[in-house]
Amino acid sequence: MIFVISGNRTIGKRSKLYFDLAVQTGELDIHVVPGVYSESLSMSNIAQAHKNVVQKAKDFDLPYCVIMEDDVLFPVKRDAYKYFIESMSKLPKDWDIYASGFYTADTFEQDYDNIYRISRFSGLHLYCVNSKFYDRFLTCPPAVNIDQWISQEGVGICFCCYPFAAIQKHGYSENVGRDVNYSKLLEGRKIYPDF
Repeated sequence: MIFVISGNRTIGKRSKLYFDLAVQTGELDIHVVPGVYSESLSMSNIAQAHKNVVQKAKDFDLPYCVIMEDDVLFPVKRDAYKYFIESMSKLPKDWDIYASGFYTADTFEQDYDNIYRISRFSGLHLYCVNSKFYDRFLTCPPAVNIDQWISQEGVGICFCCYPFAAIQKHGYSENVGRDVNYSKLLEGRKIYPDF
């Protein structure tokens, strides 16, 4: 089951994402969770949208949940999502968050093969949350950057695959009200299938 956080004005993004996911996964077990736009602080809206997904995963009693934002981009045509999911088998048992990549991180250290331990990272375009971390995730304060909060020392044990499996598309962000392009933050990073 894949949860997609999608905004009110991003139907075009969503339909393109459905096509990409059908190609990547061969299935469409997708649950759309609306974005949140009620607060004046975009970080509060983002945090609440992600918490809404984790609450649904907890209600469904899922062992982990896959969350993506509707502006996720798989740089290759076929098996990047499969690479991301299959790499989960290499995670240590105590993992809390598993990301497909990031834009910034305080630490980035190889743990095993293509699995890297990260802390205080930014970028929740595609990631997984372990069920043992649901309750802690849901305690995130409203006015913080949720990605950096969940990955700070003493909160979550976080990993990512490297090369990165997915990145964020350039384009208009409803949360910040302008076009965004994070490609400069990816300079020097490997993107799947660049091993």
